[in-house]
Amino acid sequence: MPQAITTKDLNTLILNNDNSGNAYGGPNLHPYRFVFLDGCKTAGGKLSDAFGIPSKRNMPTKQFTDQGMRFRTFLGWKSTQVAAFAQIPLIEHFNFVGGLCDKWAEPLQLPRTLQAAKDAAQAVAGPNNSRWSGADDLVIYGYKDLLWQDTNP
Repeated sequence: MPQAITTKDLNTLILNNDNSGNAYGGPNLHPYRFVFLDGCKTAGGKLSDAFGIPSKRNMPTKQFTDQGMRFRTFLGWKSTQVAAFAQIPLIEHFNFVGGLCDKWAEPLQLPRTLQAAKDAAQAVAGPNNSRWSGADDLVIYGYKDLLWQDTNP
């Protein structure tokens, strides 16, 4: 049987919460502000909860502020991702991930939201094709309008 790391395992390892399923609480609460797991089906379940980020899309600002929380975001893929084929890197995937980071943290631009960076990176990577599913499979849980500056202490 294949081994897998579960949300419960992560909760224990990173001491984030008490495995109660409450992404907002626990004895060792340390929610992460930004997590990007660039791996197959990382947005397919409740993995984001282990980092203190609810597995919900498009969470409004009010939901964070009403609970006294800072904005937080999880990025993961909802499908199987191919980063290489026959040991040859799939350039579209690497261009997209690199473009996402560059566009989001670009210091010479006005602050850009994570959603806007995702959209801009799609243009850098090129059109979807039979080898790469494109940015449509990248899921943003939590606050989609997170700014690079929001990740600082």
